[in-house]
Formats: sequence, structure tokens, C-alpha cells
Amino acid sequence: MAPRKKLTAVARVAKSTGTSKATTSTAPTTTLAPAIPPARVHNASYHYPLLLQDKDAFGALLSWFEGVEETRSMPWRKRWIDPADFKGREEELNTVLGKRAYEVWVSEVSKSRV
Repeated sequence: MAPRKKLTAVARVAKSTGTSKATTSTAPTTTLAPAIPPARVHNASYHYPLLLQDKDAFGALLSWFEGVEETRSMPWRKRWIDPADFKGREEELNTVLGKRAYEVWVSEVSKSRV
């Protein structure tokens, strides 16, 4: 069997309407109701972190975070790059900003793969 020829969107509309060419679209005669998000009824406790129920785990997490907070080199923890410090050296500023943007991008990509 020979492969079928793919129809373009215009050809599909023409075929479905029985016309030889696509027709132009017209504005709807009635207004459409706005989309309403689904009702998700739940208690406020749904948003309460389970970790807060276990005081030992909560304390261990805070202790760990305090220990690694300043030791891990993360790009958003570096000193802010002030463009005023690079007056007359715009090319160097672009290089520094590009490097910082790349560091942040790599850190975000590596987080999403974990």
C-alpha cells in the first residue's frame, strides 16, 4: 500500500467542510464563559509540612542547613555584580555577567535532574 499524502491544516478544513478551499473564521456569536479552575476542597492542614510534626527531624534539618549554608558555592550567594564597578570596561562586564548567568543556569539544570 502506498503511503498517504499528508494534508495541511487548510486541506483538512476544506475536506471536513466539503468546500474546495478553506473558509475564513468568523467571530463567535455568543460570549464564552471564562474557564474556572477545579474546586480543590481541602483543609488548611494540607499545607502544613509533615516535617514540623517531628521535632527531632526538624532540628536535624536546621542543623544541617546551618552547617552547609555558607560552605557550598552557589552562584546566587556570590557578591552582586555592580555595573558601576565596570565603567569603561563594558566588555569585561558582559563576560562577568555571562559567566554568572551560565553558573546559575547550570545549577538550576543540575537541580532539576536530581
